[in-house]
Amino acid sequence: MSTIDQNLDRLDTRERVLNAALVRVQVVKFDIPFLQLVWLLIKLAIAAIPAAIIFGTLVAAVTAVLGMMLGGVFSGFLNGFHWI
Repeated sequence: MSTIDQNLDRLDTRERVLNAALVRVQVVKFDIPFLQLVWLLIKLAIAAIPAAIIFGTLVAAVTAVLGMMLGGVFSGFLNGFHWI
């Protein structure tokens, strides 16, 4: 049987752990039914569509800006070159 002092020490230790900035957790088991997992993956795929659109728009904008800046620089290189 634990004494009052031991219980208070455990309580104090628990409070310090909860107030700490970092708490380490280890996942022992992750059990999810198959159909719920399928539904979760479908929702993730649907949620990824707007993110892909936004990312594609940003990449297109950066490519357009670089094309405008470097297009004028490189256009003079082949100005006097003729294929025939």
